[in-house]
Amino acid sequence: MRQYMGASRARTVERAAPGQLFSSRWMSGMAERLYLIRHGRTAWNAQGRIQGWADVPLDEVGREQARRLAARLQAAPPDRILCSPLWRAYETARILADAWGVPVEVDERLKERGQGPLEGRTGVELEALRRAWRQFEENPTAEIEGVEPRAAFAERVWAAMQAAMARPERCLAIVAHGGTFSIFFRQWLGLPLDHPSPFHFDNASLTELILRDGRWVVRRLNDTCHLEEWMGSMSHKPRIAGGPRCASGGSWPTTARSS
Repeated sequence: MRQYMGASRARTVERAAPGQLFSSRWMSGMAERLYLIRHGRTAWNAQGRIQGWADVPLDEVGREQARRLAARLQAAPPDRILCSPLWRAYETARILADAWGVPVEVDERLKERGQGPLEGRTGVELEALRRAWRQFEENPTAEIEGVEPRAAFAERVWAAMQAAMARPERCLAIVAHGGTFSIFFRQWLGLPLDHPSPFHFDNASLTELILRDGRWVVRRLNDTCHLEEWMGSMSHKPRIAGGPRCASGGSWPTTARSS
């Protein structure tokens, strides 16, 4: 059974000023480590279909990806898992939670961007809609009927991350979507939302944020080395886009830009 959040306990958090990763008000939160985990693969991922709010379950590859990620973090699990309500994220979270023995809490604000009539379509099918799509991608205020406005998407994700950082658990896992994490990082770094995102998150990838000397740093970004040996043995099956990526530790150096 899915457990939904009650009233938010989040404090107001400011976006980073130039040269800061987070404001000092953000650093008053008690969390010290975050695992940002994209859900495992679905059949629609494999087919290149836009998922949005469609409730698509994991496929067998996605379930095995989640099990392997659980094994990787078995020695250092989080205290709690926060996750998107969409089934692909929730199913991933349940696999992790069962392995780690930790609770799962659903936060509606972590779900992927709603894509309305674009959901279920492939890139080829979208060719007929290319003009509307181009306008939509280039203008964050442009609206297509049924598609969640980018600005609204950005605001709810930012609010969800504020709430997560204000929680008492010292280590949290957040299981959500590539779009969710991408819009968060773009706001964190002050990147314009009307430009294409430079971030990509593979299925079942691990991104780790830690609090170090009063500043949040990225220790791992889109790390999939827990899938490397297994995916390498699946030469007859589709591989993860871009191949496995491994991080040896340390922080990811970056400087925030002004919004």
